[in-house]
Amino acid sequence: MRRSLSLLVFLILTISLFSWSGHDAITYFALKDILDSLRTEVQITDYSYEHLDPGPYNPAVDFDDYLGSVIVPQEDRGIFLPLYENRPPVDGKAPAWQILVVYSYEPDMGMDQELELSPFQFLGGGSQGMRHMDFRVAFLRVGEATNRVEHFTQLSKVAWNSEDYYWGLRFMARSLHYLQDIGQPFHTFPAPVIELTKFIFRPSKWMSVFMNYHYFYDFYIGYRLYREHAPFVQAIQDAPAHTLKSAFLAAEAQRSFARKRVADVYYEIQRILRETLEVNYEVYFDVGFFDNLVASGKTEKLDQLTIEIISEVSSYVKGYLNLMSDYMVQLDNGE
Repeated sequence: MRRSLSLLVFLILTISLFSWSGHDAITYFALKDILDSLRTEVQITDYSYEHLDPGPYNPAVDFDDYLGSVIVPQEDRGIFLPLYENRPPVDGKAPAWQILVVYSYEPDMGMDQELELSPFQFLGGGSQGMRHMDFRVAFLRVGEATNRVEHFTQLSKVAWNSEDYYWGLRFMARSLHYLQDIGQPFHTFPAPVIELTKFIFRPSKWMSVFMNYHYFYDFYIGYRLYREHAPFVQAIQDAPAHTLKSAFLAAEAQRSFARKRVADVYYEIQRILRETLEVNYEVYFDVGFFDNLVASGKTEKLDQLTIEIISEVSSYVKGYLNLMSDYMVQLDNGE
């Protein structure tokens, strides 16, 4: 057990920095059927929640409004294509749907980086990894993504209670980000347990290999979504909303679902890309790489697995939005 824990810790140091690509795309497609009901123009307000949300956050990042800007992490810009009109605010206002969609990517824009959260944060590869994943083995837990879902849900409720609808929506968007993160299988565990044992014999090789698997899958999903791959888009739009009791329990259930898919996804990626991911230790995943892979016709089963995963993610996204909508109705009714 001691050896397996040490192995997991060492792997986490290197692979936890990556993040699910296409958060705005997932949110946009999940909302698309109800977009008309979310066109209400919302007044943009200044951030005033330091007393409730001390963070800490990266001091190099401010929380000014940046609607109308390219809100995509630098590493995703090679696969990014615009899906919706991200227009600048007009008269200091923006539609509710745009706030939810754009800011669902906000936690990847640096706010969780370069922090000293805990003397043990090295186990999560730094502060970014600690906040965006949730690895568990035996009594060891590294990551707090599920807790971040609940944290920003509570802040959203505070904002709604104060009739600060802009920050109510922006905090909701952040919650959606972490909820989506914990639905990516490699955000719940680095690889099937049997595969991790290979690391003991050739650590430098397998450290890079496991990075490649995680990195590939993050970017593959983003590549497909930004190009509006019809089966992926349809899966997100058709997914039924889960009935949720709380944001935290939803995040825990989403994590459990994704954790059970790690082996299936890993071995299917291995089947189609083993010679690339396990021989070339530094693979550059650009558009040409994915174009060639899709043209080869080898991704059918991987796509089926991914459709199941993103459908479940979408069900939680929709369930979360319903949960918050019910809360807003209760506020309006004075309950």
